[in-house]
Amino acid sequence: PPSVLRILQHQTTGVHAPEITGVLTHPAAAPDGHIITQPGIDASTGLFVTVSANVPCRAYTQAEAAAALQWIRTHVLAGFRFATPLDADVAVAGILTFVQRRLLDIAPGFAALANHQASGKTTLCRVMHLVVAGRDLPVMALPSGESEEVEKSLLSILMRGPEAVCFDNVRGGINFHSRVLSQAM
Repeated sequence: PPSVLRILQHQTTGVHAPEITGVLTHPAAAPDGHIITQPGIDASTGLFVTVSANVPCRAYTQAEAAAALQWIRTHVLAGFRFATPLDADVAVAGILTFVQRRLLDIAPGFAALANHQASGKTTLCRVMHLVVAGRDLPVMALPSGESEEVEKSLLSILMRGPEAVCFDNVRGGINFHSRVLSQAM
């Protein structure tokens, strides 16, 4: 991110840049319960926060959380047809995972499945990412094989630090075998 590059470019001490665990572009709740909003390195997580302004955040009450969940279902997921209410709940879990992913030791994968093409699977993933990150979701074909080119392709996407990556039109549904992708997740 440009904010990290500016720090590195203006170092005059010759000391190495601080070690970070990742870059956070939006507020998130740390494992100890505090909400990370201050720009710079968060000492408890090692995340470099690039939020442009100190965003006032606080924990939701139970009632506010229930209202926010209903708002997400009503507004963000409006127009998407889910086979069951549980499927819609998984989409909400995906949004919440995008928000917290940088604080997770292992990030889960989500599959958007439908019994026919052009049903809005990729659009759903893009909307979820847009709500969280404020920018479009990287969408690509799932790399096949275990070659160095597959690693380079995946690394080039992950270096941009997206909250998620969408592998579109996975052959065979959700059955795939990739050492590279497993390591990345």
